Amino acid sequence: MAGKFRISKKCIASDLAELLGESPRNMRFFASKGMPRDESNLYLVRPSIIWYISHLKQQAKRKPDKPDKPDKKTDLQMLKIESEIRLNKARADKEEISSKQIKKELINYQQTQSAVREIIGTLKKSMLSLSTSVSSELVVEENPAVIKRILDDKVREIFSNAKNELEKIARLDNV
Repeated sequence: MAGKFRISKKCIASDLAELLGESPRNMRFFASKGMPRDESNLYLVRPSIIWYISHLKQQAKRKPDKPDKPDKKTDLQMLKIESEIRLNKARADKEEISSKQIKKELINYQQTQSAVREIIGTLKKSMLSLSTSVSSELVVEENPAVIKRILDDKVREIFSNAKNELEKIARLDNV
């Protein structure tokens, strides 16, 4: 019996859409217009095909010179569904961010900004007081190499202190 195949009595929207050459979105639209489904929202194949053929016949009877009017109610329903999908995605994204914050995979922007400002303030203060802190040593020194070493040591000390502060903040964030 070549050419015969079995079709199940019930199917999901994507399977029926493929069979009818429609999109799954159109299947949901057709369901809202009365295409038969069971209590678990599976499409009843034979009644759905009969409904679909009837629907196509009704469309063919419409005057070809009169364009179809969009169904405002259905358009609004589709917009509502799309909005709900976007809202659910945003909620899922928010939950993912909260989860990552709890796991310390993300850092708090305000805390980080505050810490960086504090360290930059300390670094700026230290750099501006550099001349005062080394002037007594430099006043008696004439050798340029020794002066350079004194300044280099003091600048390294300032940066080392800043690095230690950053590491201390990083340890606090990971507690």
